[in-house]
Amino acid sequence: MSAWQRGPFSPLANPAYRTLWTATLIQFLGMMTIGVVRGFLAFDLTESNTAVGGLFFAFGIAMFPSMFGAGVVTDRFSRKSVLATTQLFLAVQTLLFAILIIADLLEYWMLIVQSVLEGITVAFLAPSRQAMNGQLLAADNVGRGVALQQGSMG
Repeated sequence: MSAWQRGPFSPLANPAYRTLWTATLIQFLGMMTIGVVRGFLAFDLTESNTAVGGLFFAFGIAMFPSMFGAGVVTDRFSRKSVLATTQLFLAVQTLLFAILIIADLLEYWMLIVQSVLEGITVAFLAPSRQAMNGQLLAADNVGRGVALQQGSMG
């Protein structure tokens, strides 16, 4: 057994896990970018640092209570379906966000609504991704897979 197969990156030897990990990395890079853009837009629209903070507060305050139901949904439904649904919702939401920006129709309250919707969606997205580690990896590799997954989300 090579060092690669025993080391911290050993879950990446599994093709299905590697696909999930890569998709997670790309998707969370996009989400973090949108968060920064949303902050700049909030400041541009309001010239207020408080307005920027309000967006992040709206995201967090929406995500917190949603987490409790998200765990139940992840356990009761197909993790793949939950993951696909949340990804589709985020993609549609981002497309609508882009259309509003291009059409110059964006207002601050719309940024708040988007932050709330994204917070709720991420509450469902994250546990379904994490639960898939147990489905895709051998028991001795799940811990490493979770650590790698958390790294790609950060």
